[in-house]
Amino acid sequence: MASGKNRIVRRGNPDDAFAALHVCEDGTLLGAAAINDPHTVRAARRIQERKKRVDPALLADPTTNLRRLAR
Repeated sequence: MASGKNRIVRRGNPDDAFAALHVCEDGTLLGAAAINDPHTVRAARRIQERKKRVDPALLADPTTNLRRLAR
């Protein structure tokens, strides 16, 4: 459930491919939006559907493989 302690995590470079991920205080993903980064949106959707809890620092790190986190 959304609350005041949720945060927006930014991933990537706004000049290239960029995503914003809305993370709940418990680490679950509430939503994602991206520009030129469909892979992140697909992986985020899987993470969200599976109700995975993810460290926001991992989401922000563009070297993190989000598909692996979704498993």
